Amino acid sequence: MLRFWFTIFLVLLTFANLMRTYRVERMIQSTAIRGKFICGQKPAIGVRVKLFEQDNNLLNQPITTDEYMLTINPDDVLNETYTDDDGQFFINGTTIEVNQIQPILKVYHNCLHDGLPGFRKIHFLVPYHFTNYGTYAEKVLDLGIFNLEAILPINYIK
Repeated sequence: MLRFWFTIFLVLLTFANLMRTYRVERMIQSTAIRGKFICGQKPAIGVRVKLFEQDNNLLNQPITTDEYMLTINPDDVLNETYTDDDGQFFINGTTIEVNQIQPILKVYHNCLHDGLPGFRKIHFLVPYHFTNYGTYAEKVLDLGIFNLEAILPINYIK
């Protein structure tokens, strides 16, 4: 009888482990972005590019600055890179989240900001269809060529 219960225990333990592994694999999500930044007619060299997973509240809306201070799970940094000598970049990231991720690309630059302290910051929200389940991004969002001289509504100094 003891052998029977021990066998049942092992089967349940194995089943629970398989379910946990499957559940984690279904939560791994990835995204990738490429592009080229210029400042006027010149490549924007050494621009800092960070990929985040932006957390949403219960209504699936982006978290405001006030809510950010109260959140248990702040935005996760997925990856960080810098533009090359031609102003080009490629960045990808993977994270484990229960809900679908909302990737956001944050760009820190000093185009039209010479001599002033800090950097200008631009955010790009990545559409949901450029994310997928799995450890590798299946589609890459191509931003094309973007001139950092542009003044956008969300253009922070940090």
